[in-house]
Amino acid sequence: MHRLLTILTVMALLCPNVLFADEIKPGEIAGTVVDEEGKGVEGALVDVWTWYTGNETKTDKDGKFLLKKSDERSPVELRISKEGFSPYYNENENTGVGDFNCVLSKKTFFEGTVTGPDGKPAANAVIRAKAPEKLNKNVHIRSVGLETKADKAGHYKLFCWPDTYEFRVRVAKVGVLRVGGMTVAEREGKAQDLKLEPPISLKVEAHDSASGAPVEGIRISGGENGGSALTGKDGASEIADLLPGKINLSVRGKGHARWWIKDQRKEDLGFDTKFVRNLDSIEVEVAREMPAVVLEVEKGVSVTGVVQDPDGNLVAGAVVAPVTCGSHDTITGDQRYNVTTKKDGRFATTLPASLELEYVLVAHDGVAGQAGKKWANGASESMRTEPGQEVKDVVIKLQRGGIVKGKVTRKSGEPAANEDVRAQPADGNDTRYLTPRTKTDQEGNFTLKLVPPGDQLIQVQPFYMQVSEFKPEQSVPVTVTSDQTMEAVELQARE
Repeated sequence: MHRLLTILTVMALLCPNVLFADEIKPGEIAGTVVDEEGKGVEGALVDVWTWYTGNETKTDKDGKFLLKKSDERSPVELRISKEGFSPYYNENENTGVGDFNCVLSKKTFFEGTVTGPDGKPAANAVIRAKAPEKLNKNVHIRSVGLETKADKAGHYKLFCWPDTYEFRVRVAKVGVLRVGGMTVAEREGKAQDLKLEPPISLKVEAHDSASGAPVEGIRISGGENGGSALTGKDGASEIADLLPGKINLSVRGKGHARWWIKDQRKEDLGFDTKFVRNLDSIEVEVAREMPAVVLEVEKGVSVTGVVQDPDGNLVAGAVVAPVTCGSHDTITGDQRYNVTTKKDGRFATTLPASLELEYVLVAHDGVAGQAGKKWANGASESMRTEPGQEVKDVVIKLQRGGIVKGKVTRKSGEPAANEDVRAQPADGNDTRYLTPRTKTDQEGNFTLKLVPPGDQLIQVQPFYMQVSEFKPEQSVPVTVTSDQTMEAVELQARE
């Protein structure tokens, strides 16, 4: 207790100007990071949502930081780290805090030597420590981990926070190791030598889902849990240096869009898009002397076309995204299939077949969020496609947009400043990544530009909800006319 009080006293002396909660905005975090002597730690990484780039900052020479770009959701996942220190981690850290203080020690770690199956040091081995999945109030965090690298003598030291870890080590052509239950307590330096086991190889075969013929040129990779291999003319390959246990195999092949283990296809519908996936990684239980894994790969749909402005001129640099009809989102809920038109306004893409669903291709004038746009989004005719189909000469016309102005208030009637506002098409045929968006000013006023003509939903954040979850006062229907301005749209911010 005396030690803690001393640290806090030193921190108060070092940080008289640290921001307090009533001086910062919702979603921000400000504070100070010090070592055990109370000295500010310069250059410590303060990271919110560790799997997502863009929500991080570093401490200054006094250990102070202000993380401005956080999230409207609270609490958030927060990690604070610097090489040579045991990191701080909390999967449920409150935002809107201006007096956050963190002490980084050097007392919590694993340390030992990595050796191969022959007992010799495994030089430069990379040691990955995976913590258990975390439950944040807002999201399920499936991947939490740390890593370090052994020296030439195989010695390693992994600074960590108190937790139970699974260690994963893979040294190509030397050996592999996967061991769980590695627990370390607060301020515990734990000795832990790691002896690798002989490497594991996995045989994989790829066959066409329709004809059953072998498929050449399918790249199959174990990612950080193994090597990779390319199928030959006989459709066979062998992946070396795999870790034992469950791993996710990444599958990629030109002209192919879905894949699954033979006789194990699942109609795994993704998000609210209702789109059959089978296009992500495949989970496999790896063991020694296991039989070959037989994959069925499905041909994709080849789509080519052009993007034009309202006058029929070709548009270079336009973003084209596939959207499941009525879903308000891309077919996969992300941007992996987005493509950009070339200088001649043309685009080419390979998509998974829509099967029983239909999709449209939505075109956006340039990169979302960047200035210089002239046109509102446009969409192709809807299409239903089958594996291996070719769709040619698709024409997507951008549109002359309208303007929507309005105001966002609190339930109390006070103006809601700095709130995100967007326009979503009522028919759901556009993606949340490309629809018009803006922020309210200090008086709660907003102006949405380049809103496509037709029936639209004008919505106020948060946008992680499904469209059906918005309350009426947060999602107002309007009808937009090209080159016209609509005034006085009133929204109420979520409390």
